[in-house]
Amino acid sequence: MAGSGKFVAAAAVVALVFLPACKDSPMDKAKVAVEKGDFTGAIGWYMEALKAKADDKDARAGLSDARLRYAKQFAIDAVRGAHNDPVDWERLIEHLEQEGANVKMELLDAYYNVAEMFRKAGERDKALGVLVKALASDPSRRIPIGKIADLVKQQKDPGWGRKTWESLWNGNTGDQDICVRLARQLGHMDLYDEGIAQFNKCLSLNPGDFVYNNDIRMEISTYEKRKRTAAERKTAQPGAWSGPE
Repeated sequence: MAGSGKFVAAAAVVALVFLPACKDSPMDKAKVAVEKGDFTGAIGWYMEALKAKADDKDARAGLSDARLRYAKQFAIDAVRGAHNDPVDWERLIEHLEQEGANVKMELLDAYYNVAEMFRKAGERDKALGVLVKALASDPSRRIPIGKIADLVKQQKDPGWGRKTWESLWNGNTGDQDICVRLARQLGHMDLYDEGIAQFNKCLSLNPGDFVYNNDIRMEISTYEKRKRTAAERKTAQPGAWSGPE
């Protein structure tokens, strides 16, 4: 009986030793953090759990949920003016990029907000970099392309604008909208031959869109007229006054 009692006592001690460890596991800490509304902390603990067991489905699901909760709370706080630092937004973006399609709209909103912060701070290259990420994340592409066009227009730097559209075109040679934007940028710089050549590339990208392609042909016609006008200005006209003799 005495030996049995010692065994029970020893087992109880072992249980007491291991019990806190069980309660303090990363998964438990993550759940407690979620209950407290500490989603950043929860994300960290779920990531710790995944380090120990990469195929833990519960930890993976918990991490996704915590990131989505974090994004929603962040959006609420942002409306209240709590997040005015690009670093906060970049941290949010880092988490959202891990979740992909689950948080697509939240991710795009974050991209647009941080790009605007960079633009206001005069950091056009950083703003452009974020908008290029948005372009890659948005299947429709129209909104990010439009925001890039606005950024280029606001800079009033034709050389930077050309470099921007050429870079985007080189990475997206099947996108007719980007093709047209580059052609227009060349026209703004009075580079009509290059603009016309670019427009002709645009026509081959979507031959079935007759309305859009007709608009492109009209722009080509406009460039040809501007090119002729520019050439006429450079050519002395018969009988024109050329200055004192």
